[in-house]
Amino acid sequence: MPLDKYREKRNFAKTPEPKGDEAPRKRRAKSKALFFCVQKHLASHLHYDLRLEHNGVLMSWAVPKGPSLDPSIKRFAAQVEDHPIEYGSFEGVIPEGYGAGVVMLWDEGTWEPETPDIGAALAKGDLKCRLDGYKLTGSWLLVRTRGYQRPGETPTGPSWLLIKHRDEWSGDLDITEFAPLSVKSGEDFPAIMAAQDPAFWLNDPKVDKEATGVMLQKVTEQTAELKLAELEQPKPARPQREKKMKRTLVTLAALAAMSVAAPASARQAAAPPAAQPEAKTAPVDPKAAASYVGKWTLDLQSPQGAMQLALDVKIDAANKVTGMIESPNGPTSIAGEFKDGVLGFAISFDAGGQAIEIWFESSIKDGKLDGTMSLGDMGSFPFTGVRAKGL
Repeated sequence: MPLDKYREKRNFAKTPEPKGDEAPRKRRAKSKALFFCVQKHLASHLHYDLRLEHNGVLMSWAVPKGPSLDPSIKRFAAQVEDHPIEYGSFEGVIPEGYGAGVVMLWDEGTWEPETPDIGAALAKGDLKCRLDGYKLTGSWLLVRTRGYQRPGETPTGPSWLLIKHRDEWSGDLDITEFAPLSVKSGEDFPAIMAAQDPAFWLNDPKVDKEATGVMLQKVTEQTAELKLAELEQPKPARPQREKKMKRTLVTLAALAAMSVAAPASARQAAAPPAAQPEAKTAPVDPKAAASYVGKWTLDLQSPQGAMQLALDVKIDAANKVTGMIESPNGPTSIAGEFKDGVLGFAISFDAGGQAIEIWFESSIKDGKLDGTMSLGDMGSFPFTGVRAKGL
């Protein structure tokens, strides 16, 4: 069975890890996109586990230094046993035994092969794929090598290299440092550990003398401090502002309907002048773009009251802005431009049979978005944005 090796290594009476179905799951969706995730695992050594859905299980590679967005950097990746699909949402503490430590869901999304036959690509040792996650996006390559292990170690599986292809999502940004937190809880290791079984962090862990062992010990100490603070301080009441926000939430579609009387002016009021056809767009500065790319939580004052929106921004090498904005009426695609350090994008609605655009424009001040939303003749309304938890 595909998961026999996975189950042999674990005692499911002691670990919260999922056992998985007896038979691999069959996909029901017609989409070609498959699930992928990366789990950041602090155990005997800190590493990142890349998992790709294939044939009802998660193929898995342990990447000691984590993925790199720099195409010139080749990351060693040791293929390990297949994991159950259910493992893709796992985050928590493995108290003892195989892999004892803390697991964080660092990234998740979908992937598509860039080759027609996944099985043949794996057999050849040359798997090209496209990832669409919160942190990892674009084209990647997994290529098998002759093997590598540290002195004294035995090989844990076939040796591969994980390499980022050069595209609009590559660059010299260290994504593991830039976005270190969980996409599931928005937390780091100490808070994840504190929320789980205390038996692990109350015991004095056996740590090695290397940096990771010291890191695990430090995380354990930070966890104890968090738990002590919880005992000493009562949980604060939910802020009144949050309650008011829930009562006054309005939809972007409703705002679009309000501006139907002046549909043509919605974007014209705030949109930057259109570029001349012969003008060439300067390449985007990866570091400047990185300050905008990712997930944000927006607080907006609108004609109907306060709104809270979830924004996901992507910027390609041609300065084009894409992504998604989500309000209570659901997700809506965005399209715009990153120019002169300013983020500008529009969302479109069909209101009463007329096409309506709402224009957003923002700069960054003190690490926060500071911008305006334009509703044409109705005027412009301010908003601020903070990084969504986990990024």
